Amino acid sequence: MLPPRSARLAPLALSLLLAVGAAAPEAPPPPESAFLLDAPGLSVLGPEALEEAPAQFPFAIGERLEYDVSWWGIAVGRASLEVARLVEWRGNRLAHVVATARTNDFFSLLYPVNDRSESWIDIDRMRTLRTATLTRHAKKETWEEVEFDWTTHLVHVVEEKRHVGRVKTAILDTGPYLYDTFDAFYALRTLPLQIGESSDLPVYASRKIYGLHVEVERREDIDDPVLGQIGAWVLRPSDSLDGEAQDDGAGEVLVSADAPHVPIRLRGWFRTVSERMRVGGVKVVLAGYRGAAPGWPAPIFSTAPARPWPARTKLGAPVWDVPPAVEAARAASGEKPGKQRIEGVLAPLEGCDDQPSRGWARVAMASPGCPGN
Repeated sequence: MLPPRSARLAPLALSLLLAVGAAAPEAPPPPESAFLLDAPGLSVLGPEALEEAPAQFPFAIGERLEYDVSWWGIAVGRASLEVARLVEWRGNRLAHVVATARTNDFFSLLYPVNDRSESWIDIDRMRTLRTATLTRHAKKETWEEVEFDWTTHLVHVVEEKRHVGRVKTAILDTGPYLYDTFDAFYALRTLPLQIGESSDLPVYASRKIYGLHVEVERREDIDDPVLGQIGAWVLRPSDSLDGEAQDDGAGEVLVSADAPHVPIRLRGWFRTVSERMRVGGVKVVLAGYRGAAPGWPAPIFSTAPARPWPARTKLGAPVWDVPPAVEAARAASGEKPGKQRIEGVLAPLEGCDDQPSRGWARVAMASPGCPGN
């Protein structure tokens, strides 16, 4: 299982489903205090918010997808991805998406995995604002928090390797626009699917921008234990970096032909990020599906072709003509793309919520003051 923030994209759906979650079927949502993503001024919205102003995000609040994950036929764990709640922060209406990952009892004896990843997706603009990921792999624990600033088109990243007391920070350029692995998962489901058609998305992962290419290979009629007798599209995803194909994995993904294009089955292989080890025989099968939570309206599902990306990448960073308004916003913020590695003892971050730069960060180094100041 790969953490969403460190997983590469080949195929993206494979790394996502392997990374997102393991929770007991129909597990209740965590208490609000248990969410990784939180912020001063955050408010939780009810169904009336969507009745007054429908959203562009065509997926129901409460939608939950559950999967069984196996390796060469051996059960590894359970997977789930859920639109847990609707919140408002700084005037933005956000779908709070929650994913977790946990190996089963047997595999936990060999190599325990217990991950949780969350995202805020702007339901009116279909883009990610923040993500937070906590991964626990055996004795290793990593925290990563990411914020997308769409005024400056910069991505702010803080990563803690808690088992070694190391912190990395980075500010990266988004280019004209891009997807995070969370909103890319939902964007893929909104593509108009037809045999022979293909789509390309720019996706941020591992501090680089990858190209995700998806081809619609064929249509099948299947008898699914969860959804019943349905039509399904067979997709072939692949990824590239700077226009060059990446040997990171291969596989096929089946999604329901009808709305809301539920991923049903996935099989293939991938390479781990750090060791570059090939892992084959991976299979992910839909084990449960729930639509809108009680009381929430069913959204109007619609499809749209992928937008062309008016840029290219070099070493995973965008090469593009930055608009004057974005240049002005960057100058006003005093921020620009760059990376920094800070060694130090991790300590709770206090008194930094009002800082204009990276006040969202959860960590501070041993030296006083807030990160970025």
